[in-house]
Amino acid sequence: MKFLQEVESDRIIRFVLTTCVLLIVFSFILPFPLVLFVQDLLYFSYDHLLFIRPRAAFSGMTYGMLLIALTLLSFLVTKILAEKAAKSYRWTLPHLIALLCGLALCVLSVNHYYFLEEGRVGERAFFSFTERDLSFDEVVQVSREVARDNYEVLSYSFDSGELSITIPYDSRDSDASRAIYYLMEKYQWKVRDEFVD
Repeated sequence: MKFLQEVESDRIIRFVLTTCVLLIVFSFILPFPLVLFVQDLLYFSYDHLLFIRPRAAFSGMTYGMLLIALTLLSFLVTKILAEKAAKSYRWTLPHLIALLCGLALCVLSVNHYYFLEEGRVGERAFFSFTERDLSFDEVVQVSREVARDNYEVLSYSFDSGELSITIPYDSRDSDASRAIYYLMEKYQWKVRDEFVD
């Protein structure tokens, strides 16, 4: 932290500006392949019937990269202003906290997913460090959220009475359709429709 307070802006301006530009440009390109690659590397299993990467995972990575870029830019601007005013730099801690928040947002994005396996459904919520799962033998009710205007199925909820896990559903995804219909046939659940606007 002392280094960041004492470093001169002339020494870091090229590095910070280049990093900011690259992060801003790549924040709209890299999240998709980055989340796919890291999640496959960490969580891939042949047992998965379906592995769902929600939009929030990609959005979170984008926002994390943008927050890091804007934090670095803010650090540089405030550093230059402090040097011109010949004052000691006092904004190191807020910038470090914002930088850590951006990094945390990127890590949490990679850890956000849903999955269906032969005997269970599971999820890892966005701000959670643990995985919740529910055995299909414990499921007492299955419901699906349906759009009222076009009858599109938006999600499926599996409820055991104590725990409920809702997974997003996209009818255009053939793997999702195949996995859901396979489980419905196997476990003979009666699905309750919940209409939403």
